[in-house]
Amino acid sequence: MKSVSALFGLALLLAACGGGVPESMPEAAAAAPQETAVAPEAAAVVSAEELGAAPAAPTPASPRPARPAAAKPAPVSNPTPAEEPAREPEPPTLPAPLALSTGTDLAVTTRVEITSRTNKVGDTLTATVAADVDDAEGRTVLPAGAVVTFRILEIKPAENRGGQGTLVLQTVSVRIDGESYPVKAEVTSLQSELKGRGVTAGDAAKVGAGAAAGAIIGRILGKKAAGTVVGGVAGAAAGTAVAIQTADRDIVVPAGSRIGLQLTGDFSRPAP
Repeated sequence: MKSVSALFGLALLLAACGGGVPESMPEAAAAAPQETAVAPEAAAVVSAEELGAAPAAPTPASPRPARPAAAKPAPVSNPTPAEEPAREPEPPTLPAPLALSTGTDLAVTTRVEITSRTNKVGDTLTATVAADVDDAEGRTVLPAGAVVTFRILEIKPAENRGGQGTLVLQTVSVRIDGESYPVKAEVTSLQSELKGRGVTAGDAAKVGAGAAAGAIIGRILGKKAAGTVVGGVAGAAAGTAVAIQTADRDIVVPAGSRIGLQLTGDFSRPAP
């Protein structure tokens, strides 16, 4: 189709230029009868001026509108993470406290003499732990030499030869390495002795009464002065014996005596 249109276009160009149609043209036209019907349309479409003109430059394609540059996302500022405050070092794990349970037995040794002759209720005195007292793990809770403080709650001498003196002690505290800790314990054993005071003024009055009674008895029996003297001497001797029997005897705990204790409450102190 394009070749026929080109031939007709060439013929029309020659005709316009005053030249005849080449003889071979009718034959070419006859050889292609089917394409002659298209010639008038092609002539109508193509003008001489167009044929003489230089081939038109192709219409430049209209430029595509430039796409707007995609907006670059604003740079995300990565805030500098705040520095974590320095962690304080964890405190070291403290060992478990040293402890003794209720019922633990121990012994202490007195440091001074205790006597009903000079001591009174309210006095305090001290004793030292006789040997280390350890817990179930073998740790020493009460070391030997720790100082135990007592308070006297009651103290009385024996009022007659067959009587017993009275001494009641209360444990107050124990001092270890300069630190004092409360302790509760009861006395289970105590080394003590009784010492006579000798004949006192009160006992002498008893002796005088005995001598007077002896003198009266001697006078009645002998009815002579000699009897009175003998009776009086016998009465005095009897009175002295009574005085010795009834004289007060002090309860005494010598220095260095051992006192047995048993804890009546749990005891504990920080481990060193």
